Amino acid sequence: MLIRSLLLLLAVATSTMVLSAVSAGAEGRAPSQHVGSAMALLATLEDARILPPEGTPEANHVIRVVIQFQSVFAKSTNPAVHEFFHQALVTHVGEAQAAPEQAAFAKTGWTGTVLAALAERRRSADPGDLEKLAAGFSAFNLTLQDFEFLTGLFDQARREYRNRGREIEEVFAERRRDMPGGRS
Repeated sequence: MLIRSLLLLLAVATSTMVLSAVSAGAEGRAPSQHVGSAMALLATLEDARILPPEGTPEANHVIRVVIQFQSVFAKSTNPAVHEFFHQALVTHVGEAQAAPEQAAFAKTGWTGTVLAALAERRRSADPGDLEKLAAGFSAFNLTLQDFEFLTGLFDQARREYRNRGREIEEVFAERRRDMPGGRS
């Protein structure tokens, strides 16, 4: 299990640098907080025992969607993506906390709050609202199915943790503290 975690985290760090350089253009590497938050999400999913075996196409798909959707919601200029993200946060944490939560995400990457908000919004959104996201996602080589897959993983992990008497947000926060940029 430890070897799998280390290999997975190494793959994430390497993939993050490559994919963020491609999607960010001249911006280069992702901030360490973004690398750490992607690693924390993958570790949280692994702890829930829902990750596919390492080195498989399915595992590579998980890594790609975790990294790329973080970039989508942090960097996309697509109005539909911005509105969806904002509404997800407003619904989850309220109007007063939505903007600060969005600003924190732009700086540090994934949080349990952001992940929960996006998963809840995806489940409650009408298909027309989701279709509006397609163009914004495609700019990052992602699809609506990829978004459903990512939020589905989060929901599956949430159920697993609740079966254990825990909340995924607290597990994510614990894992996040142990990753690059997690203590800043």
